[in-house]
Amino acid sequence: MTVFRNAALFMAIMLLASAAWAASIVPSIEITGINANEGGCATPGISADVILNTPATSPHSDNYEIYNGATLLYRWTGEVYTGVGPNFYGITEAPTAVPADTTITGIIYTFPTSTNPPAPYNASEYSYRSEVQWNCTTGALISITNSGGGPVASVVSVPALGPEALAALALLLLVAGAWLVRRRT
Repeated sequence: MTVFRNAALFMAIMLLASAAWAASIVPSIEITGINANEGGCATPGISADVILNTPATSPHSDNYEIYNGATLLYRWTGEVYTGVGPNFYGITEAPTAVPADTTITGIIYTFPTSTNPPAPYNASEYSYRSEVQWNCTTGALISITNSGGGPVASVVSVPALGPEALAALALLLLVAGAWLVRRRT
């Protein structure tokens, strides 16, 4: 019974892991959310939740820009953020105040080279572009857009289950759970 329970737990963990990342672009920094509104409207910025795919073995660099509409408020260059997995990224403190309730846009560019090319950037220069919009007063998330660019160092495929296999696995876990509950009574 312990072996069966451990196998069911292992399958559940694998199910969650396979659904998490189907494929990843290397290098990339993907925004997944906001965890702090920093600076409000006086010095707009956020701490963004991200998924890093910038391993030390892959040459990369990144930077961010902060916009109010089409107006560039701040551009920061020179970052080399190395890691793989969930993390955070500071898109912080543009030195220009904006009116209350302004929609601010933050963009992270990831480059497949050790140094950033000169701005402005076009899709043939970056491997990944991640954009987030938020309200500077409330910090409320408005939108997130993630997209690949031009040169990609590599695309790493991770095995993932299709919808039919996920349904079959869920049914198997349901039957196994019901069997375990019935055996105990």
